Amino acid sequence: KDKNERRRLGTEAKAPREVPGVYNLRGEIRQCNEGKYDFNFDDTTDPSKIIFELGVPKYLETSSLDVDVNPLYVRCVVKDKVTQLKLPAEVRPDAAKVQRSKITGQLRIDMPLQEA
Repeated sequence: KDKNERRRLGTEAKAPREVPGVYNLRGEIRQCNEGKYDFNFDDTTDPSKIIFELGVPKYLETSSLDVDVNPLYVRCVVKDKVTQLKLPAEVRPDAAKVQRSKITGQLRIDMPLQEA
């Protein structure tokens, strides 16, 4: 009876949410935007780099953001919500620069392109 009461009130402990992997079942890079954040790719302003902007909440702590730049995709985990997108061209992750606007909270990732 006590277990049913806790379930009814919503106080029952829930299992922690699993963050999905990088690849889907077919072995392709998984593209998702679980947090439904606004994002923008810009590869026309400067042809030598790709600029990725993600509109995260303004008052979100920077410590709850996790950014992972790979040559073929960019992955941002914001409070266990994954935003992962395939890049239009191969980039150099070691030279990528991540910034966060103090005014808007916007996350900006500058990724230089890999030289062919």
